[in-house]
Amino acid sequence: MTDITRRSALRQGFGGIALVCSFDFDKRKPALRGTSAYSRLKASGPFEPFQRDLPVLPPLRPVAKNKYVLTIKPGTADILPGYTTPILGYNGQYPGPTIHAQRGTPIELRMINNGGRDLNTHLHGGVTPTPDDGQPHDPIPNGAERTYHYPSVQEEATLWYHDHAHGMTAATVFAGLAGFYVYTDPDHASLDLPQGDYDVPLMIQDRAFNADGCFRYKLDVDRGYRGDTILVNGQVAPRMKVHRRLYRLRFLNGSNARPYELALGNGRPLIQIASDGGLLAAPVVRTSIPMQPAERVEVLVDFSKVLAPFLPFLAEEIYQVLVRELGFSGKAGETSSSVRGEPNSARGARSPSARRKKRRPSVGLLARGSRAG
Repeated sequence: MTDITRRSALRQGFGGIALVCSFDFDKRKPALRGTSAYSRLKASGPFEPFQRDLPVLPPLRPVAKNKYVLTIKPGTADILPGYTTPILGYNGQYPGPTIHAQRGTPIELRMINNGGRDLNTHLHGGVTPTPDDGQPHDPIPNGAERTYHYPSVQEEATLWYHDHAHGMTAATVFAGLAGFYVYTDPDHASLDLPQGDYDVPLMIQDRAFNADGCFRYKLDVDRGYRGDTILVNGQVAPRMKVHRRLYRLRFLNGSNARPYELALGNGRPLIQIASDGGLLAAPVVRTSIPMQPAERVEVLVDFSKVLAPFLPFLAEEIYQVLVRELGFSGKAGETSSSVRGEPNSARGARSPSARRKKRRPSVGLLARGSRAG
């Protein structure tokens, strides 16, 4: 897959976030010009970025109060134009539906295994009792089911669920068994963080494909298998329309072995507010964020400044709001210096462009894969 630069991301991604995932190929072996991905790219350009909208991962609806049901079963996914990719997914979907839970409200998750092999489900990052942890040697036999009980006692965090069968996790996650578990705390409502359509889970995974469009996977116990195509929410370099406002982006590195580095394509800062364990003690302004497999990171991105740099809601002020609400002791001015640049007199003023009909801005958001060394 050809690397996509920040400049080309900005040039091609008009109208929304350009969710570009590019990386340097591993240098262990020469590039394989015979791969199906290379052939399709050369012949018809199916990996041309920003041709499809970012898939919105559907929420899992309860079947009764605080009770959910998922079925592991084969399905298909529309990933490559002109190809249908067989997958093994939760409810036959790839990625799986997003489960939303709140602290203090225990839930039950009934898992039905129709996957054709012994499998189970592990809530990654969850505080769960041992019988409900989905441990490798505790599978659900094919054709059977199990109910997992999640007590919802931990701090707010972005979690994810996936198969955890012994010796099979890499292959089954690669086949599609992965989904978000968004866990929130009602006591944090006063933080006024983005919600609903402005709280967006983003799953980054690398994949390889055979000539017929199905996943190609090889066991690599030494370094882990790395695909030659990177997906975001199951699509190749999708686009995402955004409003001129603040967004909360929840990133998950769902790849088997490939690390990434997150960065805004135009060099603007990211405000990291959470990691695997939940909300940080204080928000951190960063220009790039490394991510290892299974790691989660949450960031705030203010898209109101993309087309109208003098809108009143600035990244520096976002930090100060969080400091005030959470009672942080850090010095906001020092931490947020990298996002300054707007004159103080502009705060609270509306530029002529702000008074016109709102347009949806464009910004390149890169997830750069790290080369193995």
